[in-house]
Amino acid sequence: MSETTSSEETSKTDIILIITQRASVSEPLVSLLSGMAVEVAVVDPVNEKESLEEAFFDVIIIDAEMLATLAEKNTLRSMQANELAQFVLLVEEGDEAGDEHGFADQYGLEDFNYTATMPWEDDQLLELVKNCLSIVAMQKRNTHIQGLLQKQNDELKSVNKTLEKMLQQKTESLNRANANLKKSYEQLVTLITSLLDRQKDHLKATTLDIDQLILTMSNALGFTEREKVDLFYAARLRYLGLLGLPHSLINTPYIEMTDEQQATFQQHPIIGSKLLEDIPPLQKAGKMIANQKEYLNGKGFPNKRWQRELSKQERTLTMVNDFLELVSGRQHHEQFTVEEAVNVIRGFAGDFYDAEIFEVFEKIIEEMDISSIEKESRLLTAQLHSGMELARDLFSENGSVLITKGTELNNEMIEKVAELEKEREESFTFFIDPKSIQEAETDEGEDGTESSKGEEETAS
Repeated sequence: MSETTSSEETSKTDIILIITQRASVSEPLVSLLSGMAVEVAVVDPVNEKESLEEAFFDVIIIDAEMLATLAEKNTLRSMQANELAQFVLLVEEGDEAGDEHGFADQYGLEDFNYTATMPWEDDQLLELVKNCLSIVAMQKRNTHIQGLLQKQNDELKSVNKTLEKMLQQKTESLNRANANLKKSYEQLVTLITSLLDRQKDHLKATTLDIDQLILTMSNALGFTEREKVDLFYAARLRYLGLLGLPHSLINTPYIEMTDEQQATFQQHPIIGSKLLEDIPPLQKAGKMIANQKEYLNGKGFPNKRWQRELSKQERTLTMVNDFLELVSGRQHHEQFTVEEAVNVIRGFAGDFYDAEIFEVFEKIIEEMDISSIEKESRLLTAQLHSGMELARDLFSENGSVLITKGTELNNEMIEKVAELEKEREESFTFFIDPKSIQEAETDEGEDGTESSKGEEETAS
């Protein structure tokens, strides 16, 4: 390359190529472009063909006198394969070939982007070059964005493959369980529900909470017996797909997840549905599970379905599930009160949720005894007192039941659990019935008062 001029930049400098053998063309062009933040190169196509084929240029300014040489050597045709570059043809005033289309047709080339007549007006030519550089910059940005999108698509495909593998493993595991256990589907649902309760260890709302709400809602909405059963199974197994996800992700409130975590989490309805598709009595429940996070306005996940695609049972499940997730801390770090959660659902009724179903739901919430949803307490061993009653089964880390739900704790049991924690280096979490906490604290207070009285009598 015979001449270059450049400006120092922190980013990649644009390169303008001038193809000519005439100094009368190249020298004023180089002088004109020297004030721009670009690198300018001048190439003689007769003696420097390799330079043209190997380098990348952003804007290529071609002396029309060079077209015959470039066409003969096929040099320009290979250069035009660079879709990002902008081509400007310099023609003599009154040239018979006319515009950029005429020259391209004459030499069997692709059309040039622009033509400029010699002698040129400096301001006009500078404006033309700047316009070309702006187009190139935009094309580069588009190419970069397309590359990022392709990378994201590849990553999503990788995630999907992982999910498909997990789905296959869980499906095989479930099929083996069905073959080995040979139990009724009701027992299978109970077993899976127990596993789900253990996975969601930070939630206050239990599966019994949604059982109560779903059964009451089903009756009030006039569902058939078959529809009630399908909805009941869907409600109990709605988190089935979470069994294939990391434990830390399951117990992270949705609003606190990263975009990548949310993308993974949003697949759980599909995973849960797929796990049930080979079990005929649970197939309809599986379809409802797939749509448990779909909303009337198409803003749900994973498939952004609209109202017309969602059954009345699915719309019911979505509303009840979101309500319980609000009061349990599943969606937000803070746990909503029942009143706050109802207000949230009300605010989205008619948009996200079915307004008619909400009217039934609100009335049922007002009439039902749902204090356990708000008040069930989670305690550590050091916070336990004799007389407290377990609201859930206590599991060890290996899945064995240590103490069953409904058991009233005594001091001996609490001491044994503390010893077991120390021996196994585990930390157990107890879900306690709120009424038993108050009673236990009252009994302890009375015992302390009686003891104080006895000490006073002894002293006197």
